[in-house]
Amino acid sequence: MLSNNMKVVKLGVDGWLQDLSAKSLSWYPEGSPVEISNELINCLEKRSNETQLNTRVCLHNSPDAAIHEMIICQRNSQAHPPKRHPARDKTFLVLRGELLVAIFNDAGEVVRTWVLKPKSGNEMLCVRIPAGVFHCDFALTETAVHLETTQGPFSPTNDREYLWVEHIDSSNNWEEAKVKIIRNQIS
Repeated sequence: MLSNNMKVVKLGVDGWLQDLSAKSLSWYPEGSPVEISNELINCLEKRSNETQLNTRVCLHNSPDAAIHEMIICQRNSQAHPPKRHPARDKTFLVLRGELLVAIFNDAGEVVRTWVLKPKSGNEMLCVRIPAGVFHCDFALTETAVHLETTQGPFSPTNDREYLWVEHIDSSNNWEEAKVKIIRNQIS
């Protein structure tokens, strides 16, 4: 049975319901066990390229789940400013493309960065950020597909605190900081 916020939207593979209340294009599994195939990831990337938006499939069955696992296709044109989750750790495991993850101190200074790549040899492919640490992540390639894991349940009102007082998803300050982080990581 579909909830009011879910509907069947063809993703390209069967077994997924789109969550119409989510901030990004998101799908939940219709049942269990949940299978993740290259075909599914290809469909996520295709939908992301068509819409120019981030896309995700949730491996958990609802926002109320105790553990949240998501396969996210993140676009390099969509990055969010540094934030922290007061009570939840977060793990990033890259599957395709390159994902930059940075952590910050309370003054807004970059403490450390990682470029996550699949099949990366001696480089990083996964990093876990502890609760209470300011961080950001964004694709260095046109898209980066990663598995993100964190504790649930999700709360849109107290799930995150942004590094800067106001929410600045598209502000010049964040764009300048993002470019500086990339330059420092690559040089």
